[in-house]
Amino acid sequence: MALHGLRRLTARPQWAGGAAPPPLRVRAAAGPARLEALVQRSARGAVLVVAASGEGALWLGAAGRAVRLVEGAPGAAAVYGLKYAALVALPPQSRAALFGLDGFGRRLWFYHFVRPGLCAADAAYWDAREDLLRAGLGAAGVEERGWAAWRKARRGPAGRLLRRVDALAGGAPARAWALPADGPAARWIWSGEGCFGLAALDGASPPAPAARVEGGSVPLVLGAESGLEAIDLGDWLDRATPGQAAALWPAVAAALRPGGAVALWSARAPPACPPGFRSLAAGADPEAPAPAGWAVWTPA
Repeated sequence: MALHGLRRLTARPQWAGGAAPPPLRVRAAAGPARLEALVQRSARGAVLVVAASGEGALWLGAAGRAVRLVEGAPGAAAVYGLKYAALVALPPQSRAALFGLDGFGRRLWFYHFVRPGLCAADAAYWDAREDLLRAGLGAAGVEERGWAAWRKARRGPAGRLLRRVDALAGGAPARAWALPADGPAARWIWSGEGCFGLAALDGASPPAPAARVEGGSVPLVLGAESGLEAIDLGDWLDRATPGQAAALWPAVAAALRPGGAVALWSARAPPACPPGFRSLAAGADPEAPAPAGWAVWTPA
């Protein structure tokens, strides 16, 4: 029994391996390092963002880029729409309440306050999911649920023993689990404290809303694009099938203008530069569970 408890505590949540597409993600999964590198290598032109949580689209929009949004995971566009409406209509404390990041409550009241700022599709999506809003979106996504279960296990008897062992060993077990030791993501993983890049944006001067792009899979969408300054794939490749991944890179090369850049990150392993591209920047993300890494490439 004790061994089973230790396995539960030391195992990372299943979402981290990217084995299954998340039904919903509401927290930014990685820090802005790749986005900063992408902005440095693009002018103020059109950027296509494959949305996972909507954070990348908000961040790049705030940096003055004309964002075109593609839904990379189910519900991602609706998450972006709700975050954008909250950014426009609510002060930071009320945004935190809407997303369940504090104990203030009244989440549905705040939702109906910002609802007029949603497009019809996003309003219909959230009207059908008021239970998620009532429970607090900060604990609703598959990533959030995985870490919440992990924290609950650590609060039990086996968890208290493991924390004692960790303290005596100077934190070595925690480092062996490849969890971040400090930063906003670390505080969220260990304690459940909210971690949204949305909170860092200035609602007094919000970016222009992202244009929504339809057209099926990401390679098909890219096949209809041209002259893009940059593309942010997020962690879409972690969820892509081998066939989708094979079709992606020719579509990326054709959609970018000469000198354009593509950025991505992966929770599986540091991304490897594909044939026909050269690296502009890369690194590990100190605020994401290892072996997460990010990269920015350009067609060779």
